[in-house]
Amino acid sequence: MLSISDDNKIGTFNSELFQYYLDIGLNIKHFMIHKLLLKDNKLTIEDIAGKTGLDGDAVFKHIRQMNRKYVLYSEYVRGSKYSNYKFKHRLLKSVRNTEQFMDKYKEATDINIARWDRKKIMNNDST
Repeated sequence: MLSISDDNKIGTFNSELFQYYLDIGLNIKHFMIHKLLLKDNKLTIEDIAGKTGLDGDAVFKHIRQMNRKYVLYSEYVRGSKYSNYKFKHRLLKSVRNTEQFMDKYKEATDINIARWDRKKIMNNDST
């Protein structure tokens, strides 16, 4: 693990996990989102977009892709008076924990994926 100072805004860098992201078809943008969610798993899409320079639609698409690759589980939680729901994200933190992560979150992630796929069909969405 490579440690980079907070001044450079990268922090600790897990190169083994980054290589795993690349191996399963994800990229540096996905890993940037991963790094942000490690610091705060309750960030909104807008927060992540503001910190990464991506637009909100791209962030949402990347989060869905991360769920589909089972490196992230996005849990629906009760929202505030301004929103019906929001997400709390659970991250795969180490390649060594892949099997445990899958055991714990695969079923719930599959439910989210099915929900998103139904919405995609209904809305003719491309995510």
